[in-house]
Order: sequence, then structure tokens, then C-alpha cells
Amino acid sequence: ELRTERVNAILGTSLTTNEVVRQVRSLNIEPVSRKAKVLKCRIPSYRVDLEREIDLIEEVARVYGYDNVEEKSTASIDFSHPFAKSQFSDDVRSTLIGFGYHEAISYTLQDTKTSEESGVTPVRLLGLQSSETAAMRTSLVPGLLTSVARNASFGTDDVRLFEIGKVYCQDESSQPKLVEHFLEEERICLLLSGKRAPQHWSVSTELYDIFDLKGEVSDLVLKFALDKSSFICYPTSNRLADNAIAIEINGSYAGYMGNVAAEVLKRFGIEQEVFVAEILVEALSSVKRGKQYSPLPRYPKVRRDVAFVVDESTSARSVEDIIRSASSSLLQAIDLFDVYRGENLSAGKKSLAFGLDLMSLDRTLTDEDIESEVKSIVEEVIRKSGAVLRAV
Repeated sequence: ELRTERVNAILGTSLTTNEVVRQVRSLNIEPVSRKAKVLKCRIPSYRVDLEREIDLIEEVARVYGYDNVEEKSTASIDFSHPFAKSQFSDDVRSTLIGFGYHEAISYTLQDTKTSEESGVTPVRLLGLQSSETAAMRTSLVPGLLTSVARNASFGTDDVRLFEIGKVYCQDESSQPKLVEHFLEEERICLLLSGKRAPQHWSVSTELYDIFDLKGEVSDLVLKFALDKSSFICYPTSNRLADNAIAIEINGSYAGYMGNVAAEVLKRFGIEQEVFVAEILVEALSSVKRGKQYSPLPRYPKVRRDVAFVVDESTSARSVEDIIRSASSSLLQAIDLFDVYRGENLSAGKKSLAFGLDLMSLDRTLTDEDIESEVKSIVEEVIRKSGAVLRAV
């Protein structure tokens, strides 16, 4: 079949069907039927080179004359923005590299036992060639642990790694997905292990801990989601991490962080503590917004320190939430700078000391303003948490 519209689209011409018929007949190619602007042509047996419509179009162009085909500039420059998700991943990648992380790329396939460690049902593959590639990965953590073990075997124990990639699992929820009963998620995984700084005689050796990772996760979320994140301790079926802490953005689950379980480290042959965090790309990218700038403050900031004695079971986060709810717009920041347990405190008690940064955007604060703000905060903390004011 030879379509007139297709001929004109390819050659950039305005030939009529009659003209196309005349061109092909000159090559002993006979149109046996003609319907609308579609010709059915009989190809001579000796023209074995004519198999497709595009071959006939080439013959029409040759007979019509290449010099008769008008030159047209059809090239265009696309000024559109790159895909949003790809651009977001690049932004995250650049940010983490700026934090001092190295990107890793690991295999998507794992053994079934490793895939089950994350507490979800893995997607198993048919026609297995090896038991080590029997399932799709359900977490990015095992791949990075393999990199840690390999680095350790070469004498490199201090690592800062990240990976951005997809994980897969069977899912019976009602969430929309590409394939029924299967869920595909893109995640960001961060991993810290070893010493904070290279060993040197002038400083004591300090190892990474969970607070190093928490700080960097906070900085990452702060860059893309402003101050909409929180960290909550919670029980989990994820066997990869002990004492997991949930990461929430805008009140919705966005991932977790914690130290890798000892039995998992043993299976990978790792002898040092490893801290990991996995964050859902969708949760982080959905709240990304453009940067907004405000002028530098014209009036001074005032800091007031308050310390409360609370039960051991009371978290600093809960006290901080009370402080925020009780404060006015004068409160700019809260800093937990000391946690004390020991002498002068009863058993089962601890002291939490907070620094409160107060500032007004339109005037200099007076002593009365400051005292009134601090008093209302202290009274609310005592009322809601049963705390005792230790110092102010």
C-alpha cells in the first residue's frame, strides 16, 4: 500500500494521488486498486528491493526529482524543562555529593532471604539461573551493605554512601500501581559507617552515630520540604534496622532510619556499626516548592535557656512540640543543648535543657515581652508533661 499523505509527509511535497499514480507507473509499478488516497500496487518480480511503503516513497522521490523537493528547515530547539522526576533526582544527587557522600549503584536482584528482611513480600522470579538472583530487591540497604563489606576488605572502613533507585514488592493495598498486586517505589538510601574524620594525633577518634545521620537527613529534607519533617520512634517489621525511627513529611510516612541489625551485619561480614536511612522519593518530591527569600532581620535575636526535669520515658521531641504549641510568633528556633542524668536527680528522671531563640520582625523585644513568652511556655510544659522547672 502507498498512501499519498504519507508520501507528502515524508518528502515535504504536495503531490496529488493522480501525480503519485503517474510516478509509480513510470516505473512499471501498476496500482491495482485505488481507495480514497491509498493505492495498492503490484510490484514487478525483478524489483526485489521494493518491500515496504518507504521503498516506494523513495522511488517516487527519485522520479519526481530531488531538485524539485523544496528545502524546508524542520529542526527545532526544545526549550522545555527536563522531566520533573529526573530533575529532582539530579538535585538530590548533587545535594548528597555536596554533603560528602559517594553514589553507589547496586544490583536490582537479590536472594529471597535478603529480600524478605525488609518485612514485605518480595517479587520472586521464574526461570531462575541462580538462587542469588531469585527475587527483586525490596530495599536499597543490602546493596549498600555489600559495598561496605567490599570496601572493608580493601581496608576502607570509613564510608559515606547513597543510592537512588527503585524497589519492588507484592502489594495487596488499594493504591494505584502499574501492575496489579505489585508495587514499585523509588527511594533514596543513605549509609554512614566508620570514623567521622580521618585519624590524626591532634584529635580523638570519633565514630559516626545515629545523630550524624539524623542531622544529614534533616538537612536533606529541609532543602526540599522546608520544616515539614519529623522523626518518630516506632516498632517495625523491618528486620534490617534496630530501633527504627520513622521519618514523616507533612504528617505522612516518608521513610525510616536506624542502625543496621547485628545479625544482618554478621551475614554481610561487617564488624562495625552501620547507620542507614531510606526515604521515599515521592514523599519528598511532592512537597518540593520554589525558594522564597525574606529580608535579613533588622532587630536583634534574644536567647533564653530553660531546663526541665522529666520522666525518663518522656521524649525530648514531645517537650519540644509542647514548646512550639505554647509559643507565639516570637519563637524562631529551639535547640536541645543538654541531656543530664545523674546526681541531684531522682531515679527514673532526666533533665532536658533547651535554648529558645526569640525575635520580633518589627521591633526590639523588651524584657517584659521576653519574660511573658518564656513564662507561658514554661507553664504549658509543666501542665502538659508534668515536668519540673530546673533552671531558667
